[in-house]
Amino acid sequence: MEKGVKKIKWIVNGGALTEYSSPDKILCIVPNKEAQFIVGEWYNDTTEEEKRRELTWLLMDQKKRNILKKTRKPVSEPYGVTFPKKLCGSYAFYIEASLYGAHDRSNTGLHVYGKCEEKITKASWSKSSGAVDTSEINYGHNLFFTIETEGLNGDILTVELYSEKKSDSIKTVKAKCINGTIVDAKFSTIGINFSIPFGVGLLPGELLIADLESFYIKISDITGKHITDASGKENILSFTIKNKQVIPVFERPTNTTPLRVGTVTVEEVTVEEVVKIEGILEAYFAKEEFTKQTIELDGNYEYKFASDNIEYDKNKIAGIIKSKVDIQVKANKKYAKLDDIKSALTAESYAKDTTITFNLYKLGAEYKKINSAPLEEEVFVVAKTYLLDGKEVSITIKEKEAIVVDADADVNVVEAKENGAELTTLKATVENDIAKIKIKLRPKADEDLTKWKEKLLKGKKEGTYSYTFKSERTTITDNNKKELARIILKNAKEGKQGNTKIADGKTAFADDVEKVLQSKTYSSGDIISFDTYKIQAENLWLKAECQGDSQKYEEEFMKRDGEYFVIGKGKCPRCGILTMVELDKIFTNATREKKEQLMNTFNLANSKFGLNTCQQKAHFFAQVLEEVGTSINIKDGEGLNYAVEKLTEHYSRFSTTGLQNGPPNDLAFSYGRIDSNNISFLRSTYNRHNLTQHSANVQMIANIAYAHKEDNGDVTSGDGWKYRGRGIIQITYKRKYTNINRRITSDYPEYGKIIDANNINNLDEGTVASMAYWKEYRCQKKAEDGVLRPNLDAIVDIINSGTNTRDSRWGHLQNMVPIFKVTDCQKDAGSCTDDSSQCFNYADVWDNPEISSDNGGKNNNRYGYNTTRGHKGVDILSGPEYKDVHSLMCGTVGKIVDTFETNEYRASSLGNTLMIKSKDKDGKEIFILYCHLDEIYVIEGAKVKHGQKVAKSGSTGNASYSGLPNGVAGRGIEKENWHCHIEAATKGEGSNNFYYLGSYRLKAEDYMKTKFDDNGNKI
Repeated sequence: MEKGVKKIKWIVNGGALTEYSSPDKILCIVPNKEAQFIVGEWYNDTTEEEKRRELTWLLMDQKKRNILKKTRKPVSEPYGVTFPKKLCGSYAFYIEASLYGAHDRSNTGLHVYGKCEEKITKASWSKSSGAVDTSEINYGHNLFFTIETEGLNGDILTVELYSEKKSDSIKTVKAKCINGTIVDAKFSTIGINFSIPFGVGLLPGELLIADLESFYIKISDITGKHITDASGKENILSFTIKNKQVIPVFERPTNTTPLRVGTVTVEEVTVEEVVKIEGILEAYFAKEEFTKQTIELDGNYEYKFASDNIEYDKNKIAGIIKSKVDIQVKANKKYAKLDDIKSALTAESYAKDTTITFNLYKLGAEYKKINSAPLEEEVFVVAKTYLLDGKEVSITIKEKEAIVVDADADVNVVEAKENGAELTTLKATVENDIAKIKIKLRPKADEDLTKWKEKLLKGKKEGTYSYTFKSERTTITDNNKKELARIILKNAKEGKQGNTKIADGKTAFADDVEKVLQSKTYSSGDIISFDTYKIQAENLWLKAECQGDSQKYEEEFMKRDGEYFVIGKGKCPRCGILTMVELDKIFTNATREKKEQLMNTFNLANSKFGLNTCQQKAHFFAQVLEEVGTSINIKDGEGLNYAVEKLTEHYSRFSTTGLQNGPPNDLAFSYGRIDSNNISFLRSTYNRHNLTQHSANVQMIANIAYAHKEDNGDVTSGDGWKYRGRGIIQITYKRKYTNINRRITSDYPEYGKIIDANNINNLDEGTVASMAYWKEYRCQKKAEDGVLRPNLDAIVDIINSGTNTRDSRWGHLQNMVPIFKVTDCQKDAGSCTDDSSQCFNYADVWDNPEISSDNGGKNNNRYGYNTTRGHKGVDILSGPEYKDVHSLMCGTVGKIVDTFETNEYRASSLGNTLMIKSKDKDGKEIFILYCHLDEIYVIEGAKVKHGQKVAKSGSTGNASYSGLPNGVAGRGIEKENWHCHIEAATKGEGSNNFYYLGSYRLKAEDYMKTKFDDNGNKI
């Protein structure tokens, strides 16, 4: 009778590299991303009661001899494994699940290993094994090298010793990389002075050894390839030996091979496989995000169809439903499974308002590493450990350079809870391999916070600048001191008025200039001096300590350029969300239900349409408030209840002159309002004594005023009334609805609704329509320019240029600035994230890019410019040569196709391709596909920066040249037309093409540094 777990399986969550995996045997995962496992199959004799028990998950060594860790979890909860880069490599750990807590010899588990770029991260030497001794080295001393790596765990590496005077290695030692580290690889320096070349002109046997000789170390893998450090250098460690002989300390020999002096030797260090049972793996700053998809049920969801779905594509509809539902329930820490939605779609068609029901599941907390955050932000400090559960970890925060605290002092922060204490040492107990504590990035006292802000704003004080007055007389008074300080600073920064420029890397501030200015008259040649500051970020690193069972662990983390945590570089935490506190200040008479609906709709869509900054929100709601008032009263379109004499102020078609403000014509008298207030005026002024009172015919006014404009039909079509100004920003004309829906389909496809005249007055549809309008009609661009009156007027010119409410809207904007704290906003200044997850500064594939003119002109080689050819991307011309391709955006390498030989032809093929996933300036997920490549320089899962070399352009696929090997006669293109074909889309996870994405496609040109005009020429 067999009971228990027969097989475990990996949950597909994007963390694996399937091309390096073997089903049911071994799984390759990307670093720092959790891979989750559940029971895949039970033995037949396992009872239902047993299937509901807790499982014991076993993490074992590669040979399944030692259990490294046991973890008990409910069957419903997945087991997760995360490998840091130092544990990536050929060494595979073994994972299995057990009912009874013991290893099953029937191979019920999986081997798991990590893969990342191979790199040397740190190298050091010592004259003593297991201790630090970096005193003078003489010939005869033993040297012990410690090498820390990434992507090489379990590999056999060769440590090679070189002299600066000799190109060949003098000695080599083979060592196994265990837990990402080679520990104490031993070299003897006996005899290596004989390996240094003779001096020029000396006879054999005569040596000329310098007083100090230089040596260095290289590391090679089993194939002989040298591994580089983070800067790309093969020489990873240098040292010198003093020309002095010492008597070596001989150890008991382990073999009888005689010592050979004066010849090259190879010392083999046999390292037994050691299982490290505990330690601190990583420490970092993090945000808590509920993104971990568990399999624990948490209620269900009834989904109502917003439109008819006949002969629908189940996969496509299920994907749309999941996207919409996940957004709706994410705030409650839930999500829906795609397979459950597909299972619920049982009918052949669904009418509008019909429903389906499916399960929801809990989202668990994950602590996502962040590289920066603003001052006063709440963040977690996290330590990831190995087999230290129940132990206390102590973490201190350190500065790279002393800015806010004294040199070598620990940075003091506040515990993120009510009346939280000020801490310099953060302490937390390890649970499930994680120790975490929530803090605020600030000191306790407000006066200290003020000092921090000033220090962070200015940087580190470094020197002074001397400014010389040029004018014969410059009189400083209390009234003009501030303005003249600003002018002096500008002259100093620009090197004007005979003064030198402030040195590169330094800056100064007007308040410091103002402090040194006296209220007096300065003459030509007079000098003042004010402080200057070194321009630098506040870089932090972490030191973590923990007393384990066998020893005390002390580790330093992020203490390296490119890895420091930066205060003040992160995006303002208020930018990305609209709060009820803000809405309460704006819409003082609106119901809570209306404000909640507006808030939820806005927050789901803000990043899609670029409304995720404090300044954008201020401008947007200044306009919205004018249209809907403090009660959020969305009118059923503009009223148009105009009196006869007022019609011509707004519409020229009601004027006898055909111009606005002319005398009213017959149409105005027929359809404009005549009542007791204006009838006498109209009779006497326009000599129309037979006028009678009547109401305004608002529908005819709209149909006449708006006929034949922006795709509206004639007067009889009724389009004028149907498409009159509606929504929370009054949107007018049929064409605007078309453009808005196109924008929603492009930027917010998961919304899944079509905006029309029947639903735009709904708060949900009206809000989304107005946000799409904001981006489509470039209000977003105007709002970026500032919050002054000209900035507001530029937006009003777009929304309603003829309005008489400009002053009112200006007043609204002035009120919005403090509500959204625009002046305090620390909006990201445009720095790409250090982890390459978001890009703000786009690059070109190569210098001076040009669109190919093949196929009938440049626009035929662009996306969106030629519907007959249906080109899906942009072709950037390389001509008859292969060029290095640079990534347009920072991102993560996705799927790669590299099976094509150079110039290999295949019909209708993109050849070798490279997919890179990123987020754009607005936080939207973007996939960029590079095609027809000859060579690819990066691996899947690698992080890349914009402008980084990632591939070499080529002529593979249908871009082959027939006159070269692998080409096909009469097929392909001419060498002069070789190009890199680039596509973009909002989807593409796990794919190597965009063949079936349709409306998810984007213009790749939007993500290039160089821009092109409507004819395809560079702007």
